[in-house]
Amino acid sequence: LGEPRREDLARRLGLTDQAFDRRLRSESNTSFEQLIDGVRRELAEHYLRQPGYTPTQVANLLGWDTTQQLTAACKRWFGLNVADFKNGDAGQAHQEKVRPP
Repeated sequence: LGEPRREDLARRLGLTDQAFDRRLRSESNTSFEQLIDGVRRELAEHYLRQPGYTPTQVANLLGWDTTQQLTAACKRWFGLNVADFKNGDAGQAHQEKVRPP
């Protein structure tokens, strides 16, 4: 199936790419890229918590060609590398980030 493309979604809605971006921003206060990133984050979290998936498989499921893209995204999303996230350190890192001063 692949990743949805902005152009295809805009065309289905009868909009130009620019009009699609403006409408998305005004109605949802987000961008197409932010939506894709959010979906990837949720899927990555789900797949990485499953014992049967390797980082390579997760990267491919998210539409990436290399695990480097997954590694960079995990650092950005969770503050952890893939191995630490898979080992269950995500909850601890999240608690440390939201702990009051």
